[in-house]
Amino acid sequence: MWIALAGVMAACTTAPAQRPAAELSGPPPAVPRPEPASAVWPEAVRTLPGRLARGIRVKPVALLSETEALMVTSAEARPTFYSYDLRTGRHRALATAPEWGDCNLCYVVRSVAVGETRIAWTAEVYRSEPWNAGHRHMELWSMPRSGGPMRLVAWLTGHGEVAYHEELTIEGEHARWIGPLRDGYRVPLNGGLAQAISRTPPPSVPIPGTREVWCAGDWCVGRVPPRNNALTTLIVQRGDGSRRAEIAASDAEGPLLAGRFGWFGLPYVYGDASQDEPNGARLLHDMCTGRSGRLGAEPKKTEPKKTQPRTDEAPEVHRGAAGSAPEILFWATSGKERTWTVLDLSRVAPCSS
Repeated sequence: MWIALAGVMAACTTAPAQRPAAELSGPPPAVPRPEPASAVWPEAVRTLPGRLARGIRVKPVALLSETEALMVTSAEARPTFYSYDLRTGRHRALATAPEWGDCNLCYVVRSVAVGETRIAWTAEVYRSEPWNAGHRHMELWSMPRSGGPMRLVAWLTGHGEVAYHEELTIEGEHARWIGPLRDGYRVPLNGGLAQAISRTPPPSVPIPGTREVWCAGDWCVGRVPPRNNALTTLIVQRGDGSRRAEIAASDAEGPLLAGRFGWFGLPYVYGDASQDEPNGARLLHDMCTGRSGRLGAEPKKTEPKKTQPRTDEAPEVHRGAAGSAPEILFWATSGKERTWTVLDLSRVAPCSS
């Protein structure tokens, strides 16, 4: 089944352009270094292996229960989903991609969604066909949550059309896929015709002194226009204007996680030639409690160079699968991905206000 191209979810609205404030005088301010998230929310931290038996490299996808994690092989191997027992360390294969997906990057798992009975994912696919000329496209695949054969559900795009930004969720027996232009499909996972849908951006609330405002649930975030020689900041508040706070952070990463956590870039001094925007690590901010924690392993520092700014190198922070599984964020504990640190947001203490 072929479904025409849809294509990135917009998460914000842009206010009229504002000129940056005049450059601040004096030396640049010190950049705050938030505590690691593992120290702020120790009750929510888990560690998962980066390799299984026989050296199979894997990464986390979701927590299926208190004792079971869903993991998938790295992009270099033929995609296989595994169930990993958090108590015993044992694992079992749940499903493996077809043989043609064994070549390098022929079948790349992209977004994953977990439902009550099924798991669905998008795959960036290349099939060696004489008439295809090497063009890649997107497909939707599915399998039972307890394991079983992988099944192709639908083509999501035509040849040569790859959605680099997408959103995948499961609603009952249907998968809901939104591509980069806010258009997408509602696809029956058990077969049948797909329904074209569009995602309407959530309404935004103006936040004085900010631009690029976006809202989700009860909360809104606005980016303060950057000022030379000043820290980058964001303003967070409830949709009714209450609980307003300015935090040291940079660009937002997307919708709120678990209804209360903002996923932001680390702060930096705008226009300071001695540094650049931090690389890899992120800031998690709890809108409800006002606490923030640093996501990612401790960075490796490089010495300042005459021609290049100093950068903080840290492993990339990933978001887990959408759906009925708990919301997780994870990153490599070491550069060689020997283990993964997983932050399970469902284990963070509930907020009373």
